[in-house]
Amino acid sequence: MGKKFSAAVSDWVRQSQAITDAVIKTSAQRLMERANLDGPSVGRGASAGKGGRMPRVTGFLKNSARAEIGSMPAGPRTNSGDATFGDDDWRGGVTLVIAQMKPGDVLFMGWSAVYARKMEQRYGFMKGAAMEWQGIVSDVVAEVRARIGG
Repeated sequence: MGKKFSAAVSDWVRQSQAITDAVIKTSAQRLMERANLDGPSVGRGASAGKGGRMPRVTGFLKNSARAEIGSMPAGPRTNSGDATFGDDDWRGGVTLVIAQMKPGDVLFMGWSAVYARKMEQRYGFMKGAAMEWQGIVSDVVAEVRARIGG
């Protein structure tokens, strides 16, 4: 009887850790997605955006998004030339770092563009996303519960 109980507790702990891990990682990813959601364009060909606060001209600011475990992220500070960027060029690196997180890690997320702080002060893309943190986590918890049938 003791081994069955012990095995059941071990299974429950593993499942709880996996659920917690999924909620943390998915919530972090959604936070950055929300912060990087296009707002009104501020350059030529202005558009209304997609409901976010991220200003857009070339897409460099949005695509300078970085994540790092344990320290502030770094990356290119200026757009070399007049390059334009796609909507999701930032995702790969951020997603990879988030996927590598382990319990107890501290995740830092930010933008490496030299003007990122000034744009944050003006448009509040990260502050706005951070204000939605509880809702983001609640949504993810509901999705995970629905997936596991709980």
